[in-house]
Amino acid sequence: MGKKSPVRRVYTKEFKVEAVALAEKREKTVGQVAQDLGINESMLGRWISEARAAAGPGTPAFPGRGKPRDEELTRLWKEVRSLRTANEILTSCFFQYIAFYLNPQVFLPDYLTTK
Repeated sequence: MGKKSPVRRVYTKEFKVEAVALAEKREKTVGQVAQDLGINESMLGRWISEARAAAGPGTPAFPGRGKPRDEELTRLWKEVRSLRTANEILTSCFFQYIAFYLNPQVFLPDYLTTK
């Protein structure tokens, strides 16, 4: 039989954040922190780079792969927001039309309403 392929380990966001925090304390080198945690030094270095890149506002550090369901939910929430905005606009237009229909003198300039 052939060799078994190594199982790919998946790390949680919390683990990554804590590992980056330990490395940024600078009490130990990045290599020592990685060795203490049982991970590769290059992996920890990549996590540090990702955390620094995501330091800007609105960018989550370690967003993960996500699921297709999450993308679908995001798309649907955007569609709901768009439809609610359209509904508000149409409702406002409808009530303005009704108000004009019931009392057009309020909306017309004086020179058009005088007889």
